[in-house]
Amino acid sequence: MHLEPYYIDVYPVTNAAYRAFVEETSYRTPVLWDRRPDLAGDDLPVTGVSWMDALQYCKWAGKALPTDRQWEKAARGTEGSTYPWGEDELTPERANYLYDVYREPQLKPVTAFEAFGSPFGCKAMVGSVWEWTNTPFPDEEGACFIKGGSYVDPGSPAFVSTTATLWAGKKAKTDILGFRCTKALELV
Repeated sequence: MHLEPYYIDVYPVTNAAYRAFVEETSYRTPVLWDRRPDLAGDDLPVTGVSWMDALQYCKWAGKALPTDRQWEKAARGTEGSTYPWGEDELTPERANYLYDVYREPQLKPVTAFEAFGSPFGCKAMVGSVWEWTNTPFPDEEGACFIKGGSYVDPGSPAFVSTTATLWAGKKAKTDILGFRCTKALELV
């Protein structure tokens, strides 16, 4: 499968970056910031944003939401690894996921797992937060694919891996759903 050349953000969009967008554009702030201040830290991935909110941020930044294929290639690399770092097992040192049912899940900063990026240098691509894509989910009108798993998901490749895929309605605004941006690479 061929994809046109593109850039993809190294990290998911953070609350700090989203806050700059809100302040510059007077766009609405995520309600989640007031309801769950523990999720509003500057270095955490922004959550509580719908697909349209994510799309508006991307437009403001001169970027776009990735397609599910772009997202997955950035996470898996050309070798098609199960995890961004390869085939070594999923551990709490490598990704943020629910590894102990007796502990309260906690969202961590986007830089928490620096050493475990993808072959293309992308960080926090599994666990952390599910990420919006711009690919419609064919069986549910008004829904798009989401990728990667989250900090509340169990440590199974079905939920936390480079191929983990679910869908969400475009109006969904949850504490486990964020995004990153892409930009077409213009060849000269």
